[in-house]
Amino acid sequence: MAERIIVRLVGGLGNQLYQLSYALFLRREFGADVISLDVSKMGNYEEGWGLLIFDVLNRNKLGFLRFDRHGLSSVRPGKALFFAPRVAASIGLITDRNQELYPKVEKRAYCFVDGYFETFSRRSEYPELLRPFLRDDLLIDVPENVTVLNVRGGAFKSIGRSSVEDRDFYLDALKATPSNQKLWLVTDDVTFAFEMFGDSLDFAKIIEPDPFWNFRVIYSAKHKILSNSTFAKWAGYLSSDFSKSTYFSEF
Repeated sequence: MAERIIVRLVGGLGNQLYQLSYALFLRREFGADVISLDVSKMGNYEEGWGLLIFDVLNRNKLGFLRFDRHGLSSVRPGKALFFAPRVAASIGLITDRNQELYPKVEKRAYCFVDGYFETFSRRSEYPELLRPFLRDDLLIDVPENVTVLNVRGGAFKSIGRSSVEDRDFYLDALKATPSNQKLWLVTDDVTFAFEMFGDSLDFAKIIEPDPFWNFRVIYSAKHKILSNSTFAKWAGYLSSDFSKSTYFSEF
């Protein structure tokens, strides 16, 4: 069996949770002893997010995690073998391109995981894989009569993944919420959010940009309308057992 699963962990919180979830899936399928995280390439990305999974997960519950540097993270052989996904899987190299071929690596001593794994066919199992490891202080008090509206601006706006035209999605989603709901705005870009909505919405509270706190507010709200951000989606996925989320796009 694959005794060790090595993960090249990069990106923001949402990306990191997808990558770790796929590794947890492999650990469950293979009975692997260790998940080894290589975070040495975090600095290659200009956003400079750093390691964020422990904003959401309890490190003490993840005793099988290790942190190591691996030369494979620099060479990225699975990416180099993009033209031969089955060959890559057969020698323990898993990427987004061959993520469905994971059974081929079971008999390897290790497998090296290098991708984002947002489109994996069994991704619906991810939340249940992560929930046992959530921080005990993740759930905070958000009143029942609050609907959290999440807007992602900043880098998302600059690459065209959010725009003021998204206003129609939010306004349509709000039509389905109870009339007595108060609106809380959670955003990384307050200026962009007000550019989007102008005076059309009355926010009872604006949560200042702070990833650690923003995730908790979104997670804890019983009603939420979420942007196209993996950060926000994960707050929705992980709270789906006690809250209702409306997604700009669920996957």
